[in-house]
Amino acid sequence: MNCAIKLQPLLSGNQQKDEEWLMIQRVVFFADQKAFSELTIAYQPGLKRMLTRFKSLDAAMIEDLVQETFLRAYLSLSGFNAQSRFSTWLYRIAYNLAIDHFRKKRIATCSMEYSEELVAKDHLNGWELQRDLVLAMKQLSAAQQQAVLLCYAEGYSHSEAADKLQLPLGTVKTHIMRAKKILEKTLQPWMVNPDTQLEYQPL
Repeated sequence: MNCAIKLQPLLSGNQQKDEEWLMIQRVVFFADQKAFSELTIAYQPGLKRMLTRFKSLDAAMIEDLVQETFLRAYLSLSGFNAQSRFSTWLYRIAYNLAIDHFRKKRIATCSMEYSEELVAKDHLNGWELQRDLVLAMKQLSAAQQQAVLLCYAEGYSHSEAADKLQLPLGTVKTHIMRAKKILEKTLQPWMVNPDTQLEYQPL
């Protein structure tokens, strides 16, 4: 491993905690297992919480996906450019692994709890919905994705998400509102009533 590469500059608190960013650099350039273990301990509960929203996943599969997520993250960490938060990057790996799992197993009932209100149950095709959700999420800005992941996938309230993102509460609410409009337009075919708007209630 080439340790002569210069460490990237530390980011501001709004993007990444300095301590966390240093741990990432230690893993990338010095294969620091202790640093990676600390990252694993910090994010394991949140990953499990997010994956439990896939109703077709049992506890054993969730554990497997969490372990696979950290393995993928470890192998790909050198490609993390910190344009988004580390947590967002990590949750995206887990989400994609879950979608791949459902695609391989051809499970058609993999909708997440927060998407139930959007879907007519008699027309539900789980993995196609999740595919469309992924495509819809890609249309959001990085800031909107972060807000949606925290409030929808991780179950945080608007105020809790604002604290974690170190943003004003009003800014987070704006990100959620604009994201909802984009998601409504993209996911309209899945709605029970085409005139229905997404109803999001923070947990």
